Amino acid sequence: MGNDYSSKLRRIYDSLPPEAQKDFVNRHLSELLSLSTEKAKHVVSAATGLQKKYSHIPKIDLKGKRKEIRALLTELRRDSKRAFLKEDSSRMEIISEIIETLVSWIVDIWRLVYEHKVYFSQAHAALLYVWEVALELGESSGIGGCKCAVNSVPVDLTIRTSAGELFKQFSLPNIQDMDKILLWIWRELFVSMLAAGESHARQKITEMLEDVEDSFGWRSLSKIIYAGNKDENYNNNTHDHDDYCSCLMESDVEVEEDGDGRYNCKLHACHWSSKHLEQRLHIRDLVLARLCNLFELEPSLDLYLDIINISSRPARQLMKILSVIATNSSSTFAAALSIYAIECQTYRICKLLDTHSHLLRPQDADQYQAAVLVLVRETRYRPRALKIIEKEIQETAHSVRLLVESSFCGLNTESNKAELQRILKLEMASQPRLDRVNDWIDAVITPISAPMHPVVFAAAMMMGLPPGLDESDESDIMSFLDLDPDDPDLADMREEFRPQLRERFDGWATLALKYSAGQALLSKMFITMAEDMPYLSSADVCQEMLNRLSHRPTKEHVLDAFEGLTEFAAMQR
Repeated sequence: MGNDYSSKLRRIYDSLPPEAQKDFVNRHLSELLSLSTEKAKHVVSAATGLQKKYSHIPKIDLKGKRKEIRALLTELRRDSKRAFLKEDSSRMEIISEIIETLVSWIVDIWRLVYEHKVYFSQAHAALLYVWEVALELGESSGIGGCKCAVNSVPVDLTIRTSAGELFKQFSLPNIQDMDKILLWIWRELFVSMLAAGESHARQKITEMLEDVEDSFGWRSLSKIIYAGNKDENYNNNTHDHDDYCSCLMESDVEVEEDGDGRYNCKLHACHWSSKHLEQRLHIRDLVLARLCNLFELEPSLDLYLDIINISSRPARQLMKILSVIATNSSSTFAAALSIYAIECQTYRICKLLDTHSHLLRPQDADQYQAAVLVLVRETRYRPRALKIIEKEIQETAHSVRLLVESSFCGLNTESNKAELQRILKLEMASQPRLDRVNDWIDAVITPISAPMHPVVFAAAMMMGLPPGLDESDESDIMSFLDLDPDDPDLADMREEFRPQLRERFDGWATLALKYSAGQALLSKMFITMAEDMPYLSSADVCQEMLNRLSHRPTKEHVLDAFEGLTEFAAMQR
């Protein structure tokens, strides 16, 4: 009889979800060391009850779903090939079927984690796979690289409870916005894990947050707290049914019930039970801990603001971290300047500039200008700020001059200098002046290099001499830099091949005007610039130089920088 009970118990136990198995062991199996027949029957009865409870819950079946989705994606690729040869295409229908399959699966995942509180790890893996499919589908294209079909199929998700009650709706324009749904589900998953008393729940959630960060980026972590949104303010893409109550609340203060028994708090959903509600701050703290760890590794102003927007508590800790790592590299130095600037930490800014200003890079101009602006606003530090502004304007103007001279290589020839002085003495807009301006620019402009003769090219290669870049090579480099304008790994290359000198110059000039004596400083500096670049004194000469630059696509950054300098000159003249 005992063996029959044991085999039956094993079969039932194996059919239970992992969370139910653990619960059964903790509640009943520890007592099985010495049991009477009646007690054994009671234990088996309890296991049978759990089996019935979980017998009709949805199944995640990640392996089976991968196979199903992969078949649809394969069919989508085949359809693209067929459509290239035939006009008939089922692309829209296949994409719609993939989205409907994912949406249906997401509803099952929510029911498992929130209603049944089981299969948390499997649900997490399934959500990651949904995003993987969303990315692959978003990158897929039809004939000629067209993504119209993918972008035109909306994502409509309606969640109903097992009892059929309408719970929540999402209406998104296309699958590329699927992250809003997934991050909302993750919040439900995390709060359910904690509410269910899952063993090592906090450690598991921390690991899951790292997975989410790897897939979505660190900005997604704070969105989890706010149910998939950028902040606590909901948009028109979600329709909640007894889901969310928003209000203003101090991040570290417990909330109270209002008149209708709901909790007013931007960190929770109104459908949560009191047991779920107790976990909202635990989720927030786990997210904060992860963000603070990231800040210690790679600080930035955006990350700092994201953290203190969630809670002001870590601010002091972040400042301590920053004081230790600020001078580790140029990127941490720039981040420290921008954070100290937003917090008006003038003493810390001056201390950094005194000891490690050599870490500043040209691409750090925005952070540098923000820090100097803080110094300008305080009388004590204003003289130092003005010296910095003057130095930076001089250096930026010199860089623009070098760029211009690379496109007009004859500017420094004595004969061309003398001719320019003679042109400046002629009457403005007169025909002789116009003709001589055109002739002068023909003389000073850098000619477009012709393709190198094959024999000369071979000789140069044999001697180890670099052949140099022609116009097409430069165009290829510019196109490469445009592939991802925000890629930080290409920042140094962008600075080398396409420096943002106009933005830099305009920023420093605008900063000078924040002080009453700033205009006098700019007027004095223009006199020096006009001595070094006499063409700045003449609007028609500058305009014709700009016209010539506009005909060279690879010189857009030169055109932009010089145009900014000529506008500054026009204001000073």
